[in-house]
Amino acid sequence: MRYLKISFFLIFSVFWAQNAGAQDCSQLSPSNTGSGILAGLLGDDAQSIDGACQLATGDDYFSARIEYKGFDGKEYRLIGQLLDANRRRVPGCDPVAVSLKGKSTSADLNFHFDAAAKNFAVPDVAVRYLKVTMSESDDPLSAMSLGGLTLTGTSVEYRVDHTFRVGSPEEDDASSNVTVSITFSPVGRAATIKQ
Repeated sequence: MRYLKISFFLIFSVFWAQNAGAQDCSQLSPSNTGSGILAGLLGDDAQSIDGACQLATGDDYFSARIEYKGFDGKEYRLIGQLLDANRRRVPGCDPVAVSLKGKSTSADLNFHFDAAAKNFAVPDVAVRYLKVTMSESDDPLSAMSLGGLTLTGTSVEYRVDHTFRVGSPEEDDASSNVTVSITFSPVGRAATIKQ
């Protein structure tokens, strides 16, 4: 019985150690997956983007971790873009490119939202997709696309539910500190009460 308890404790400890880091990163579900037009003909089936998770978010930032495999033979570039509901790039948030070398299996993409980049007429900007494209660093065709489809590389879109704030917290505080003067007048029996 004693060995059974020790075995159970060891199994639980190993399982917890392997999954403890996963709690800090909420998984994103893929909505669209595919290879580039030319990559489908010339690509390697052992290469894939396996998943993405949301690391941290705020009023002006979004951070995600991308998991991948098979991209260790050459130097690759991982490009991430935040898209709106119409799958257009979110204004005020530039794409992020990360150079990949070696045999790593994950990379972090850190996006910064610049509300001053455009004169926004809305208080919030919604982000609905994260598009991730993996391609060789020296591939001149990797930056080109036709109607949103990349020519080379592997591309995946993940569903995101995030909102960037256009206004600053100081503006919100200023609008919430408004003083309004109110004059009360008695109604009903209170009007007949003498002081």
